[in-house]
Parts: sequence; C-alpha cells; structure tokens
Amino acid sequence: MGFAYAQGMIGQLMLSDIRKNIKWSGYYILAAENGSAGTVNTSAWEQVWQYGSDLGQTGADPMWLQDGVAPQRIVGGLDATRRAYIPKNQGIPKGFVESHSIGNYGWIFGLNSNANGYVIPR
Repeated sequence: MGFAYAQGMIGQLMLSDIRKNIKWSGYYILAAENGSAGTVNTSAWEQVWQYGSDLGQTGADPMWLQDGVAPQRIVGGLDATRRAYIPKNQGIPKGFVESHSIGNYGWIFGLNSNANGYVIPR
C-alpha cells in the first residue's frame, strides 16, 4: 500500500501552500501494488522510476519468480522507458515474496548512470 499512501500524501501536498517550498526531485516507486490505479504527473518531477517484476514483458521471468504479493502493472502516466526490472542472473532473490521485499531492492543504487532506474545521488 506504499504507492497508494504516497499518492495521497503527494496529492495533498501539491494542493497545499507548502508546495512552493518543496523540490519535487525523485519519485521512486518500488513493487507497487495495483500501480495502474494511480497516475504520476512526470512533468512535476526531475526523475520518476517504477521498479519491480517484469510480468507481461517479452522474456519475462517465470511466474514463480514474479512478485506474488503485488503483481506488477505499469503506473498511469509512465511508459516502459520509466521502468526498471529486477535484474536477471545477478543473485538477487526473486520469488512470490522475495520480489516484493524492500530488502531486495538495494540493486537500484548500483545501476550505471545510463541504465533504466538509475538513482541520481543527492
């Protein structure tokens, strides 16, 4: 439910007077449950990435390696160029629960600057 909570908080902040004091820099969406139910205005952010399983993609991992807690659907307002999938053959745990666990997403901080999902150091 993290994505839903984040959407609600961001929506309220963008409507408030405090919005002018916030720098909307990076929005990193990890393993969003029912991501297609929400929409992100990418023009409000410097960087937006959705991370997770590659369900529905060409050459996707088999079902038993997909996120079974929150099957991945693309977040509204994003396209495939703003998605990064759990890497294959790099020893990163995958499975029904493992592909959803935040503890298994440290790989995003090791991506090359030209890779989908690269997090700009702050």
